[in-house]
Formats: sequence, C-alpha cells, structure tokens
Amino acid sequence: MSIFAGGTFSTGYPAIDQWKSERAVIVDPTNGLFSWDGTLAYSPGGLATISVTVTGSGYTSTPTVTLTGGTAGTTASAQAILSSGGVGQVNVTFTGAGYTAAPTVGFSGGSTVSATAIAFIMPNGNAGQSISVYSGRVWIGNNRTLTYTAPNTWYDMDLSHAAGATTITESSLGTRIYALEALDNFLYVFGDSAIISIGDVKVSGATTTFSQTFLSSTTGTTLPRTIV
Repeated sequence: MSIFAGGTFSTGYPAIDQWKSERAVIVDPTNGLFSWDGTLAYSPGGLATISVTVTGSGYTSTPTVTLTGGTAGTTASAQAILSSGGVGQVNVTFTGAGYTAAPTVGFSGGSTVSATAIAFIMPNGNAGQSISVYSGRVWIGNNRTLTYTAPNTWYDMDLSHAAGATTITESSLGTRIYALEALDNFLYVFGDSAIISIGDVKVSGATTTFSQTFLSSTTGTTLPRTIV
C-alpha cells in the first residue's frame, strides 16, 4: 500500500506518532510535518481541515463548498455534511498543494442562512527529528528547539492561537533532542546526555507555559528506539 509518493521523505529517518484514534502524524528532518488519516495523505502546504463556525439554517440540499485564494499550486476540495438543516461539518476530500495561506471557504446553494467556516493548512517548515502527542498537542523536536501546536490541534502553528516554541540552551542536553516520549502526564525529552520532563501545561490568552525539569544531566541516548 502506497500512502505517500516515493521521495516524499528524506533519508534522515522521519519520526511518527498517533493523534488520538484519528491519524498518524509524521515529521521529517528536512521536509516538515505530514499526516495520514487512513485515507488522505496530508503534506506541508496542503489543506489540513475546515472548521464550521456558523452552521447556517434552512438547507434543503447539500451546498457546494468553494475554496478560493491562498494557493500558488493545486486547489483543494471539500464536501459539506448536513445536520438538522445546517452544515454540521466539512470533510476534506482532496488536500491540494502549494498553499502559503489558508483559503477562504464559501458555501453555495440551498439555504435560508448560509453557513460559514475557516480553513487551516498544513504548516510549511517545522522539520524535525522527533515527534510526540502530548497534552492535546503535537510536539516536534528539531535540534535543540521544541515546537508545539495550538491546543487540541495537530496542524495549527499560529502563535496567536497559543502555539509556540522553546529552545533548550543548557549544555547538558548535548548535541540535540533525539527523542520525545509522552507518559503519565509528562513529556520526556531525551538528549544525548540529558533527560528533561515537560509538564503542567497551561494557556493564558495566546501564551502557553509549562514546567521544564532536568531529571538527568549525565544520561541520555542517541538511539531513540532503545527507549522503553
């Protein structure tokens, strides 16, 4: 079974984790953040999801979803799902490619009050060597930088939505972050000569804070698959 086209990932060993029971999230050391939901493959610059903000009312037939703007590549497509006379959700049917900004979502046909929705794209950049799902976010380790998505999302890297990044400057980390593992309400960060725990994640406005505790400044690993 082919999920992504050959050559999608670099030879630098992508890392993978599971987001809830919905999808796999994958980070590549060169090419960034990807996902697979069992049907669609999501790549940087493609459409990630569409969130309904107003369901609308009076729909007697399923409206057509239009996506305009935000792309220099291939336009995505999506399908509305009706619920109680309004648009309950919108499913991505083709992710498109080349988006540098989220397209505008429109609905045409068959309603008294039209629905509205917001699209989100897969972020460009965000390469890394390690990935983990923790506290309702995706965390990516790239060299010494730990990047995290906005709360309850696997795709949103918007700083105004409380996504963010921190760089671990302490020399005891060693060269870089080699692995991220979530267990028992903590995220464990493994350097080649240190182990750090992340916990107590809180959000105030658009700012995320968390504790950072060095559990070991002499022991770590450069071999992520040896961690059990």
